[in-house]
Amino acid sequence: MPFLPSTLQGRTKLFVAIVCAMSLLAVFMIWMAGQSVGRERAAVDRQIEFRQLGQDLAAASDYLTNQARLYAVTGNREHHENYWREVEETQTRDKVVERLRELNAPQAELELIQQAQESSNGLVETEDQAMAAVAEGDMDLARSLMFGENYDSQKARIMDYVAQFQQMMNERAAAEAATARDQARLLLNTGQLMVVVLAGLMVAVLVFFFSRRVVRPVAGLSQTVRRLIDGDHAAEILPGPQGRDRRTGRRHAAVQGRDARTRTPGG
Repeated sequence: MPFLPSTLQGRTKLFVAIVCAMSLLAVFMIWMAGQSVGRERAAVDRQIEFRQLGQDLAAASDYLTNQARLYAVTGNREHHENYWREVEETQTRDKVVERLRELNAPQAELELIQQAQESSNGLVETEDQAMAAVAEGDMDLARSLMFGENYDSQKARIMDYVAQFQQMMNERAAAEAATARDQARLLLNTGQLMVVVLAGLMVAVLVFFFSRRVVRPVAGLSQTVRRLIDGDHAAEILPGPQGRDRRTGRRHAAVQGRDARTRTPGG
């Protein structure tokens, strides 16, 4: 082949360089696959966390509604305290929004949360009125406020925003996890293919050099020896691909010397 060096030494260097390059490339691909697997796991973890945040947001809204309604029905101060503890201390909704910002959630998702918050503010006003009615002993007003159509429509609007947020977030997180998984699979398969190709190349190199270094010289030497034994004094031990090596040269000199003595009278 025109692109191959003409000498065996040059070909040896070329094949060694190719093997080293393939080895480094295989190691790099396997390392990249490992990195991609790590990104896939991180994406799956993010997907799980995003889903949990959506569930926490919905649960917090339902919790406030339930505590306000229970207070309107029973007048038990425990429900009143639970309600305001969630609003003023636990603050699940605010923590969810803060965590979403830390995770770099898209602006479209944050806008849905903002719309839910704005609708929730109107709901809080109704709940405040109902709690004030309970404090004044007007349980009928409190119940009508908490179980009326206006409250239900406001609550449904909030939950609709939350549901849209959950759907958008889950679809995005699932897409991110799928992309990371596909990249990891591609890199891993490529790395495995590189290892197989490298193994095949190394076997081919070993076969090539064994053939050139051992099989051909031995076969050529055997053929020449047979010709000399048969009386063909013109036979010569030809040099190898790189020129005569030292042992072949010594054998050649010995055979040629013996042949000269045979042809010399009185030798």
